[in-house]
Amino acid sequence: MLSWFKSGHCERNPDIVWPSRAAKWSGLREAVEGAATEGVPVLIVAHFPDTFDEVQKNLKTAGAVFPTELRQPVDAQPQAVLTMAASFAAGFSAPMLDRLWIVAAERHPLRAREKPIVDFAASLPFPTQLALYASLDEPLFVHCGVSKTLPLLRKVGMDEHSAIENPLLSRAIANAQQVLAKNCRTDRPARSAEEWMTLNAPPSPAPERALPPGVKKI
Repeated sequence: MLSWFKSGHCERNPDIVWPSRAAKWSGLREAVEGAATEGVPVLIVAHFPDTFDEVQKNLKTAGAVFPTELRQPVDAQPQAVLTMAASFAAGFSAPMLDRLWIVAAERHPLRAREKPIVDFAASLPFPTQLALYASLDEPLFVHCGVSKTLPLLRKVGMDEHSAIENPLLSRAIANAQQVLAKNCRTDRPARSAEEWMTLNAPPSPAPERALPPGVKKI
């Protein structure tokens, strides 16, 4: 993951993974409120329209004003800006700021869909932090079995309200995306990650049945 970053101005935070989407939205709201207190501009990125709507709903208490379309450079926008990841592919004006925090509000099932965000962050000529938020109940992790690591993660410090940052978890996310990239034959647009998985992802492998005692698998 770190190999994506070539610019010395961009700091890549470890993947920030929450046990549930409810906990993730609560954590994002607190982070945006904290950034506003410190005067740090925030750019929040959603991959899917339903996530865009969900972020708007959950961050109202943070006092953020979100434009529905980003037509101007970030420096002409409010303290917190919410946009779709497609904005980067369409060409996104580089803001002139002294610093910026970029947070992806979800992980896309395909790693290639996240690269425009990463490239944009790395291209900025001022200090930039990029954080990728995720939760274990997102469709990608349920599909590939990463969500089953929750009991283990609880043993190393995760509770239902806090996030965890762990290189092994980041590797599991990357591996899950790699598996999907190899097996998905389409990338049809969708309103949500759930719908995207239904339209594009192969069925999850069925778990093997346990054999009766004394019976060997042929």
